This record gives sequence, C-alpha cells and structure tokens, in this order.
Amino acid sequence: MVSALRFFKATIYGHLTRIFSDHRPLTYLLKHNKTHDNLARWVIELQSYNITIEYLKGSSNVVADCLSRSVNPQTQFQDNTPESEDIVEFPMCLAVQGYCLRPLQPTNSSLVTPIAIKPYDALLEQKRDPVCSPIMSFLETGQFPDNASETDKAQWLRLAEDCHLRANGCLYHLTKSPHRPDAIIEQLFLPEKLREPVFHAMHTSATAGGHFNWRKTLAKIARKYFWPHMSEQIFALSKACDSCQRKRAQALNREKLLPVVTTTVFDKVYMDLTGPLHTSESGNKYVLALLDHFSKYVITAPLPDCSAVTVAHAIMTECILKFGVMTQLISDNASYFKGELISEIGRLLRIGRYFTTPYHHEGNGA
Repeated sequence: MVSALRFFKATIYGHLTRIFSDHRPLTYLLKHNKTHDNLARWVIELQSYNITIEYLKGSSNVVADCLSRSVNPQTQFQDNTPESEDIVEFPMCLAVQGYCLRPLQPTNSSLVTPIAIKPYDALLEQKRDPVCSPIMSFLETGQFPDNASETDKAQWLRLAEDCHLRANGCLYHLTKSPHRPDAIIEQLFLPEKLREPVFHAMHTSATAGGHFNWRKTLAKIARKYFWPHMSEQIFALSKACDSCQRKRAQALNREKLLPVVTTTVFDKVYMDLTGPLHTSESGNKYVLALLDHFSKYVITAPLPDCSAVTVAHAIMTECILKFGVMTQLISDNASYFKGELISEIGRLLRIGRYFTTPYHHEGNGA
C-alpha cells in the first residue's frame, strides 16, 4: 500500500483517496494511538496523504483479485484439449484473454522459453534411466534384469502395477484424479535427468513458475508427470530455492528494536570489502573498510585481490598493529571473512567473531 501511494503520489497528493482492501487489519492502521515500532515510520508517511482505508469483502474485491490470481483453466478444459506432440512440455509465455490461452509469437525475450523434448528423446532417457528401464523391460518381456537385487525387483514390481507402455514406447504412470475420483490421469514417468529441469520450469520459470510453495508445485507437476518419491524431492528443491528463502523467511515473534551498545573505542569493529573497482597504478582493485562503532573512525586498505590471506594481512597491518586488538570483529558471510586464517587470528588474539544475517547487508555497519 505504501509503495502504491508513492507511485501515484503525483496524481493523488492533496486529494481525498479511498483505499479498498480485503485485509481488515489495515483499516485500523491509522486509528490506533500506539503503533508498533516497525510500523511507525510507515504510519507517519501515510499521515501525509488524505486517505481513508475501507474494508471490502474478498468476493467483492474482484479487480485486485484478477491481477493477483494465477489462472489455470486446465481443470475445465482437460478433456477437450487436443494432445500435443511434445510430451515433456516446458512453460511458454502465454497471452491470456478471458479463458483462452494461445502461444505468443517467438521473440528474443528471456521470459519466453519454448523448450520441449520430443517423444523419441524422452524414450531414450527412459531407456537409460536405472528405474524406468527395468520397468519397461518387465512390461515388455515379463522379466527383470538377472543381476538386480530382490529389493529392487520388489520396488520395480510395485511401480509396474500402475504403469503401462504407450504405442510410441514411452512409459506412463496411471493415477486417480484428485478432483474427479472416477477419472484416471496419465502421467509421463520422468527419468532422473529430466526431473530438475521440469521442477525449475514449473517453480522458478518467469512465465509459469511463480515460486509457489512445494505443495502447489507438486500439484502442478503431478498433472502431467510422475517419478518415485517426487513429494520428498520437490519439498527439498523448494526448500533449497534461493528466492523462496529470501521471501519466505520463518516468521518469528518481533522484538523491539534495540540500539547496539558499545562502551569504548574498538569495542566493536565492522568490516566489509568493496570491489572489484578500476585497477590502480599499484595493481589494487579492492578496498577493505573497517569501522569502529563507538567513534565512527574509518580505516581503509587497498587490496590487489580478495583472498583470505590478503584480507587477514590487511587487518593485522592496517588495524591491529596500529590501533590494538578489538573486542569484537563483525562482518558478512563472505568466504574470505569466514576462512580458517581469520578465525585462527581471532582465536589467538581472543577476538569475538560475529557475522550478519545472510542477505541482510544493513546489519553490517561498514
């Protein structure tokens, strides 16, 4: 809401503006006398506008819902949609008009990724896969490889009960539809090599991904594809997604903001590295910055590279040998700061080593 007001400030500033939201707590934002410290600066900014925040029931908030919902008409048109020649389809950029979806013309945009694998290529990968290949052999000949263990044979037999081979030779898995119990869904049995590409296309793709949680990603993939233990693998891949980790940090009880307390010079020293910059005449292209939190005194040291040895040497010669040993040394999580060399220096000189929260550079005073 604050971002929207900033964007439309030139248009709405000085005029009465009504804001409709289906999030009822927002309506009390400007009515409370006491506001949490984390919201206070936003409330102060909102007070500069002539606005009223009104509650609108979600079913009536159709304009905003239309822009924030991901339309998936497959459940309505699944039976009428003609089968594509490509059986492993990666999302393409789609033009949405009403309930009709049609592919756009190919462009040079990185958002449009019309990548597909033909049935022949999928068949080759299935024959090379250590799970698909013996199941296909069993469905064709009724026998598993002789050198397979009894445990593997039992596992393949359980999977083969719900599988069949199409006329093109590809292996498919049959399962009941979650929406229609009387309907059967035919899923391509994905070999291991194709699993991560399909996950990234369905989860991280700019056009069809959306970084939904692992359950929604699983439901999206399961409409067309299957492999053993896919729930566990999709859960692990979703948890390892860098963008999801940044946006979906674990919600903790918020504490009041406290100032960082220092009592003497060189009690806490923050350090950070800048570069690479333009190479100087002496061959330096990095700058190491150290900031004393108490006095705000800044020490800078030019460096030719960002190796752990170079950084440790600069800390010793430019800071410790000139001004003394600090009590705490605080930095981000870069590898040259977390190396064994700097850790050993801290242990020998009894310097407390602390690191800022990942992806939160505001925590580093330098």
